[in-house]
Amino acid sequence: MNIVYNGKLYVFDKNINQREDIFYDRCWYIAKSNPLTEDDIVKNKKLADIYINMKYLGCRYSKGIEKQIKF
Repeated sequence: MNIVYNGKLYVFDKNINQREDIFYDRCWYIAKSNPLTEDDIVKNKKLADIYINMKYLGCRYSKGIEKQIKF
């Protein structure tokens, strides 16, 4: 999936076992976080996974981690 957001192109590869809606949400979460460096991208991918776990699986995390997640 390719996303252009704020003038930046983000390219994401889908895991064949991943549902479309989850993949879509994860990609947009990362793009909207506006990562500036490779380190930002790595961090935001991890936060996106936590976001997906919270949204779709009902997982809960410590308050410190949950505050970092933007619903």
